[in-house]
Amino acid sequence: MLMACLKETRLSLLMPVFTLAILSKFDHDLASQSKAAFAGLSFLLFFSAEFAVIVLVAIVRFFTKVNKIIYLINFQAGPPVHLKNKFMNRLFFLIALFTGLQCTYAQRAIEDKAMIYQQERMVYKQWDRGKFEPGSGFLGLNPYYWLTWGLHPNYPDTDRRPLVAWGPQSQRLGMVGTMNGVSNGYKLEADTLRNTSLLEIANVSGAVSAADPLWILYYNKELKPVMEHSPASMLNPLAPAVRAKVLSEGLYGWYKHELEVLKERIDGARTADMDRGSRILAYHRMLQEYRVLSATWATRTANGMKSINLTGERDKVKQGQVPIQNWNPDSDVEIANQVIQSRKY
Repeated sequence: MLMACLKETRLSLLMPVFTLAILSKFDHDLASQSKAAFAGLSFLLFFSAEFAVIVLVAIVRFFTKVNKIIYLINFQAGPPVHLKNKFMNRLFFLIALFTGLQCTYAQRAIEDKAMIYQQERMVYKQWDRGKFEPGSGFLGLNPYYWLTWGLHPNYPDTDRRPLVAWGPQSQRLGMVGTMNGVSNGYKLEADTLRNTSLLEIANVSGAVSAADPLWILYYNKELKPVMEHSPASMLNPLAPAVRAKVLSEGLYGWYKHELEVLKERIDGARTADMDRGSRILAYHRMLQEYRVLSATWATRTANGMKSINLTGERDKVKQGQVPIQNWNPDSDVEIANQVIQSRKY
């Protein structure tokens, strides 16, 4: 409790008087040795409570040692108990009185209505013309009123609250809201440009051409024989004789070379950066070229099969392996007459 009191308060100016009054009731030798010390301590306590604690503890220890020395000198067998108790009682009485004086407050609460009203009306309450302190008093004779408001007669009549509708803080908040709207507009425009740029990049970039829906749903399937062609896929559908014929005549090599060229062109159209419409037109144009090439391959393989059959029949005729049934010289004349009769021109 002593520490709390010393930290919270300061000693009043009456402390030296009370200290000297208490010491005058002590022994004259002890009082004469400590009057100056206690008087200086009382004035120091007025300025520093923490320093007072240190000095008080030191003085208590000093008086305890002095008391023991005096008792040892006067009483070799040891001090009487009642004298020792008398000294300790006086010492504790001095500490208790010192604590009581130290815990007294030397301040007085001041309530300034003028300041309170000014803070209220500037922060949250209305601008009340009747709450301007100091007032004018009886017949306007209050001098404090004229000293305070005489040089500023228009101040009470003008609402100066920062948060009033036309106040500076309200204007600042309105400006902040306006700037926030403008900033949001800029942000929306920037986001729109960003999304448009991303769409343009996706529309032009060849890196995302594989995700084109039209390629996935149609052209990928139609151009699959070109993109995945192999010797097996080209020769397995043919008969062994036709396969040998196209290999020997170089037809297979020509067809394979044309497919390689077409595949390279398709890969170039897929990886190049171009407009999506131009890429789709390139797909369609190369699909038409593949269809022409495929029809040529099918025609040549079919003609190869027919050529093989005709060669076989010719060899049979040469070798006399083809029997001629129901033939006579008159049959040729009859056939010629039928042809002449059936012609229209």
